[in-house]
Amino acid sequence: MTLTEFCQALLRVESTPNRERAAIELAAQEMEDLGYDEVVIDGHGNLLGRIGPEGGPVLVVDGHIDTIPLHSPDAWRHDPFGAEIDADVIYGLGASDMKGPVAAFIHGLAGLKGASSNLKGCVYAVASIAEEMTEGAAVERSFAERPIDYCIIAEATALRVATAQRGRAKVEVEIRGRGVHAANAWKGVNAVDPSADLIKAVRSLPRGHHDVLGERDINVIDIHSEPYPSVNVIPTNCLTRFDVRFIPGETRESLLEAFRKLLPDEVDADVRYFRAHWETYVGEEYDVEEYSAAWETPQDHPLVTSALTATGAERTAYQFCTNGSYFAGDRGVPTIGYGPADPASAHTVDESIPVDQLHRAATGYRDIALALLGGQA
Repeated sequence: MTLTEFCQALLRVESTPNRERAAIELAAQEMEDLGYDEVVIDGHGNLLGRIGPEGGPVLVVDGHIDTIPLHSPDAWRHDPFGAEIDADVIYGLGASDMKGPVAAFIHGLAGLKGASSNLKGCVYAVASIAEEMTEGAAVERSFAERPIDYCIIAEATALRVATAQRGRAKVEVEIRGRGVHAANAWKGVNAVDPSADLIKAVRSLPRGHHDVLGERDINVIDIHSEPYPSVNVIPTNCLTRFDVRFIPGETRESLLEAFRKLLPDEVDADVRYFRAHWETYVGEEYDVEEYSAAWETPQDHPLVTSALTATGAERTAYQFCTNGSYFAGDRGVPTIGYGPADPASAHTVDESIPVDQLHRAATGYRDIALALLGGQA
């Protein structure tokens, strides 16, 4: 298939979390047809295609093949599974997030085959699963024991080079009170009152500042009291959840501690991360904290300078979360982001990717890999 045809074929296959098998198998076949040196769907359900010799530097180019579930189907002007081309733009669920980028790097890295005998290391093209469930969790199982020297996250950047990313966490605070009849409220402890105070206090937390990523952002996303509905009973329990978008420098523990310090000592509370639970299409179960680390790669790092020179691109940063939270945030692997399509197109009605960006990205992935691993196209 041509690159455009392959992108369209991927978009016509549903690959919501736990239903990625058909898309993974389609991508594996395309790698085989393009002559990859090794193609493996591993026991965790991720697809790894290798080009180049083992034993030298290792470059990973990662893109998740799962999409969010289809929403607002009546609002789409184009069939979300039709992969229609209109005015040189391909439309479909996952076009930008991120089957288009996956198609681009699978085809683009195949361009290394002519130079593979001169490469000083190898590149792994990775079509990963379950990123929409929790960033980094599924790829961690595939790469925990593998050496990695460089990583490219193929999430959309409109063909710019991302050198940093905000982190994402879902913090929940459970406050326990003592329920009594509302007519005797003074005898109880209302769990909602300190929860309301906490919500106000969170607004006063220092937001920090990053030259590219901006400030930390905390928003209340859920409040639930028990019993509900209350029949004249003072709430015995209140659970409040916060979405936190944070900048480099924050740690898993420091973020929770910031919330704990806002609670008076007499308040009976538990501050923790929300736990995400799911099962993948290969039957593996996950139970993980929703904490995905922020990261930044110095602008003078050879990965960054090589990518900028190879592509002629401008710098940018990710405001949303990616699998880079594992590779860069947890592993400390030098990482950049580079991908076709407008990042704002992700998760939207009539999600799309321009055909010209699809093809320019393919060339960009090849050229960055050549700059890092040697060889000549």
